[in-house]
Amino acid sequence: MPLAIDVSRANRGQRTGVEWFVFFVTDGLKKIVPPETEVVLYSETPLAGDLSKLPPRWRSRVLRWPPKKFWTVCRLSWEMLWHKPEALLIPAHVPPFFAPPRTIMVIHDIGHLRFPAAYSWFERWYADWTIKRAKKNAWQIIAISEFTKKELMEVYGFYAEKIAVVPLAADQKFNRPKILLEKIAAVKKRYGLDGAPYFLYVGRLEKKKNTAFLIRAFDEFKKMGGALRLVLVGKPGFGYEETVVAIDASPNQKDIIELGYVQADDLAALYAAAAAFLFPSLYEGFGIPVLEAFGSGTPVIASTSGAIPEVTGNAAILLPPDDLLAWVGAMQKILDPSLATALREKGRERAAAFSWEKTARGILAETYVGRIHNL
Repeated sequence: MPLAIDVSRANRGQRTGVEWFVFFVTDGLKKIVPPETEVVLYSETPLAGDLSKLPPRWRSRVLRWPPKKFWTVCRLSWEMLWHKPEALLIPAHVPPFFAPPRTIMVIHDIGHLRFPAAYSWFERWYADWTIKRAKKNAWQIIAISEFTKKELMEVYGFYAEKIAVVPLAADQKFNRPKILLEKIAAVKKRYGLDGAPYFLYVGRLEKKKNTAFLIRAFDEFKKMGGALRLVLVGKPGFGYEETVVAIDASPNQKDIIELGYVQADDLAALYAAAAAFLFPSLYEGFGIPVLEAFGSGTPVIASTSGAIPEVTGNAAILLPPDDLLAWVGAMQKILDPSLATALREKGRERAAAFSWEKTARGILAETYVGRIHNL
């Protein structure tokens, strides 16, 4: 077969950043891979939902045999030994043993080195070993930002020509003109958000995302008479305990609302209704939530860390992730209607520069299939 894709990360019920990336890239490839090309999608469980809707000459191959852990290096490696495709795309995992010579691997970041405390010793070793193997064996590396490409060159010594940069995007659901006012009102009511306006944060509640700092900035904002609430969307991550401590110590607990994981349809309405989106992350290989906010017409305050400035351009207020007073000042400033309107317009323009179609085309162009068809 000309092309195989590991879609195991996309075949999950509650998708977050990487899982959505694999889903949307696969969905985009369905539309643009030449119709005569045979494609197989590898997963550990049967494909579900839209992922299971396959074009002609596409098929699913479910690798069920044990072990359940280390699916790529065990199960997929065994498959590659006996049924090797001409090309293999690894969008979110590690390259299997016995991978075909034309293997393309996507590397999202090197967080295991930048935030080692957030990973076990084995996770750090495994990620490091994976990237070193990819450097030696992969046909092509795809980085999701110029920032990640630079990190790979500086830390791992990759040659520039080995890495292609293909930016990510956001779901078209996050597009304010398509979100009916009735939908926004219903979602706000469902999550108990009627009443005072709110700031919104979306992402894991963890140390790397700097959420404890965000609570402290919100407390300072409230001291100065701010009437807004703070809504936190996302699952707990490493260092969540610091966020819990910050909330427990906050005199504004009643105005800090944790919603956990929220489905994309409801999340789009939550973005659209927010006064502003706050993203003080300490490290990002890309930063999809920023584009989701832009597409929803929501003003953004974000940190200057990682790839965030690359994603935002001049469409957001960017601040150092540790400058408390600057964040408080920006939270006050962004409530000015004229500034908020200007940021909304810039954000929509910026969001329009990214699409999953472009991402899929960029990735296909780097595959063996893309090159032989000059795509």
